Amino acid sequence: CDGGEGALGHPRVWLTIPQDTGFVECGYCDKRYEIDRAHAQDDH
Repeated sequence: CDGGEGALGHPRVWLTIPQDTGFVECGYCDKRYEIDRAHAQDDH
């Protein structure tokens, strides 16, 4: 998560999406990142 940049943002963090849930939420801003399983390939 890039933190939104600017003075009100948070530090940039790298998140790993677990395969069992298919999503992860940023611990700072609660932004949710999901795997698009229709377009996912191997580990990318």
